[in-house]
Amino acid sequence: MKRIALCIALALSASVQAAPWTYRGTLNDGGLPANGRYDIRLSLLDSAGAKSLVFPLTFNAVEVKNGAFAIDVDFGTDLGQFGTLKIKTEVAQGGSGFVALGEPKSFDAKAALGGVCWDTQGNAGTNPATDFLGTTDNQPIELRAANARVLRAESSTEQFSNMPITANLIAGSNANIVTAGVRGATIAGGGVPSGDSDPTFNGEAPNRITDHYGFVGGGIGNVAGNDAGSTADAAFASVVGGRFNDAAGSDSAALGGSSNLVSGSHSLAAGGEGNTVSGSYAGAVAGILNHASGQSSSVVGGNNNRAAGADSIVLGGFSNCAGGDRSFAAGTRARVLPATDPGGNNPCANQTGYTGTAHHGTFMWADSVDASFVSSGPDQFLIRSRGGVAINATPISGSVELSVTADSDDSDFANMFLRQRTNNAGILVSAGGATATNDNNAGFFLDHFNGAGGQARRLALNSDGSVLIRSNVTAGNTGVSMAAGSGAWSALSDRSVKMAITAIDPASVLDRLVAMPVSEWSYIAQGEGVRHLGPMAQDFAAAFGLGENDTTISTIDADGVALAAIQGLNAKLEAELRQAGDRNAQLQIQLEQLATRLAALEAAKGQ
Repeated sequence: MKRIALCIALALSASVQAAPWTYRGTLNDGGLPANGRYDIRLSLLDSAGAKSLVFPLTFNAVEVKNGAFAIDVDFGTDLGQFGTLKIKTEVAQGGSGFVALGEPKSFDAKAALGGVCWDTQGNAGTNPATDFLGTTDNQPIELRAANARVLRAESSTEQFSNMPITANLIAGSNANIVTAGVRGATIAGGGVPSGDSDPTFNGEAPNRITDHYGFVGGGIGNVAGNDAGSTADAAFASVVGGRFNDAAGSDSAALGGSSNLVSGSHSLAAGGEGNTVSGSYAGAVAGILNHASGQSSSVVGGNNNRAAGADSIVLGGFSNCAGGDRSFAAGTRARVLPATDPGGNNPCANQTGYTGTAHHGTFMWADSVDASFVSSGPDQFLIRSRGGVAINATPISGSVELSVTADSDDSDFANMFLRQRTNNAGILVSAGGATATNDNNAGFFLDHFNGAGGQARRLALNSDGSVLIRSNVTAGNTGVSMAAGSGAWSALSDRSVKMAITAIDPASVLDRLVAMPVSEWSYIAQGEGVRHLGPMAQDFAAAFGLGENDTTISTIDADGVALAAIQGLNAKLEAELRQAGDRNAQLQIQLEQLATRLAALEAAKGQ
């Protein structure tokens, strides 16, 4: 008969003097919990286990039920007078000889009598300062279920004030591991042995902690620490749960999910699958196959996204890259480029347009079109929106790329201000003023504007169809206009807007116009197929000295020259007509005189 007994409790009464106390233990017979009656002999030995302090006590026919037994023990002496003692346990059955159950067990009779034993039905009169379950030397303690370890507590070898500074707690599977020399580690549960150990899940593995003060809350195959270098270079790492997650950076954390790797210090992966956080102070929240590699970068959800720039962020979507510092990417294949091609299979690689300088500060959002939308420089605001962009209301039509709707708290005009950098001056673009709902007659206006005071109109496309283009912002309303329904421009010629008015010599204008070359020609940009007729601006300027320069001809100057030349031509024609009339009158007189003479001659001949 093979017997193995394990004392799990030595329960004392409230008095630590010579009084009965209870010895509780377990007994296996042939590897199974024993049942029946056994003889048990207890011997009280000194600390060396060599000398018996009192006569052994023999207990006959002790009932053992399902391996458990209890004995009221009184050695007849005050155990409190001793320090560390040993107790030897022997067992016999059916008249056979006593067999020792292992080596004598040590206990501190003076300091731990109240805690040497703990009754399964509870104790009374205990003192938490002296009554405890545990060890007094630097040995770990384990709690088992089904004879398998379910909890292990082990003190650190490092001490402060002659006490261990911390302890490791390993719960869950007996395959869970804390690397030797690691202190302050906690595995709260979970884990399974490697191999085909779980009937439901694959890839079974224990939970492990490889660096100081790591934490694994549960799940399987999780690792807190980098399992490399020293046991301090990835301290304070935590994995809350999930499976196959690695918190490999110092002060890093993985909050569930599966197959996430957090190697950056002070970084976080919160759920998802296959996410990597290699940047320090970075984070990835949910999603799949995302990578936050820049310092303080973030990826929030989505698939195959990468935040590579410092302080960059990708908000979900698919295959986006925030490659510049403080850049933003979202949507589908929005690519803010880093300085150079990082290579590999990731959304920041294999693009066109790397300049050697990352596109810092660029914001990109791309719609659902499955095509790369790539930045071209830093500090850009880029949107790809095939369905249109709208402010204050949805786009009126899918064919409209940008729609700006008037604010409901202001006039029914949509306004956009184009402001220069150095002050508040700029151009105000506005549209509105349609006369009725759905009428296609809204006006469009461009005004000089500085945010205060009045507006100086430069262009007006009025709701009645008329058009005004203003060329002067300081004096009169000079410019050109087109009346409603008209097909030609009208140039401003109001006397009230004119100055330095002088008379002209129409004849001189006519002479200069006649002398000015006029040619047929083509614009270089249009090609020879398009022909025009007119003078060269240089010849026009030389002849008349009009206009702003010698490369353009103002229509009002050309019209004025034409009108003056017509006046000159008219005066010339009138003078010539007067001269011709005078000659005709003289000739008429001469004809009349000749007729008179002819008549006289004919009369004289007839006589």
